[in-house]
Amino acid sequence: LTSYDGIGTLFDTALHDPDVSSILLHIDSPGGEAQGAFDLADKIRNAQANTDKPVNAFADMAASAAYLIGSAADQLFVSQSAMVGSIGVRMLHVDQSRMNDAMGLTVTELFAGARKVDGSPHAPLTDASMTALLGRINDLYDLFVDAVAKNRGITTAVIRRTDAGIFVGAKALPLGLADGVRTLDQLLALPSVPVSTAVPSINTK
Repeated sequence: LTSYDGIGTLFDTALHDPDVSSILLHIDSPGGEAQGAFDLADKIRNAQANTDKPVNAFADMAASAAYLIGSAADQLFVSQSAMVGSIGVRMLHVDQSRMNDAMGLTVTELFAGARKVDGSPHAPLTDASMTALLGRINDLYDLFVDAVAKNRGITTAVIRRTDAGIFVGAKALPLGLADGVRTLDQLLALPSVPVSTAVPSINTK
């Protein structure tokens, strides 16, 4: 596993290395946390304006936050069995209050601020908590859709119509989610896309 900060540091190393003429991101990840992913994608995207080094991506799997990162590259290529997309946001809430009861535990949460314990695992979600949490999810979803649309040069409507689905290989191309089907060896063999050994495969599970 590699943190967003770690990937960013390694990306900067390759970007400023005079012996590196281009960068290829090898992405194989079902995704990761939202926090940090947008800043990393912006770093990759903004590099294109500050350097003449091509930054391309190759995906075996690029879903959710991993797709966001890949979308920021100049071009995104996929293997024929790659799974890409999942442009959406999920949040998990586990109500363990009945388990607490069965164990003879009484949990009392003391807090200030009406929304402080939204999503607490020690109680069922109230209607107000559900509304607040859905608001957060929709805010992040808007950020995600806007970022991918900007990175890939397609409309937000196209992104939203994917319904956070995952697309296999060539099926991502008509939607504008990828630029071509290749093998990693084919990309590494291209003289215009040498790979920096300073940047590892990206896995942000």
